[in-house]
Amino acid sequence: MSFLTNYIPYIVEGAILLLVYYIFHKVTSKKSNLMYYMTSGAAFNLPRRPPILAIGTHTITIKNFGKGKAEDIQICHGKVANIMVNPDVEYTIDPTPQGSEILKFAELAPKSSIVISYMYTVTPDVAKYMVKYVKSADGEARSIETIQNPIYPKRYEVIVVILMLLGLSFLLILFYELLKVIF
Repeated sequence: MSFLTNYIPYIVEGAILLLVYYIFHKVTSKKSNLMYYMTSGAAFNLPRRPPILAIGTHTITIKNFGKGKAEDIQICHGKVANIMVNPDVEYTIDPTPQGSEILKFAELAPKSSIVISYMYTVTPDVAKYMVKYVKSADGEARSIETIQNPIYPKRYEVIVVILMLLGLSFLLILFYELLKVIF
């Protein structure tokens, strides 16, 4: 017997154990997984006597994708504009020594989200109203880039899954036949 055939069972066993550990850890972990993304933004010129009033709006969504609740959520801005929070939860706005403002929420339950809508006058320093960072007691939240995707009918999704499974089965059979030829 060759060196490789003697150690393949040990390699496969180690790989299976690592996979089982990873799945077990993901299933039993009660940590929060905070992410945020901007869902819309717009600017409006309101007609009135000169000068024209420019109003800007944007919305961010903060979502906890984890299995544990996120605590002490902080959203830092240069300046907090007029905001509307949905769902209507309690929050505070605290200044920082550097002159920024932090919007604070006590907690966010697992698999839930907070939507914050901002409205402000557009000036050359409009960037001060944008979010600098989002973090919780578990660490900094990850920003997600969003792209609008079309939603296809369910029958197309089923057909794609069937074709992927057929392709996977073909690859597994091919791999098995190659192993038979090699060994």
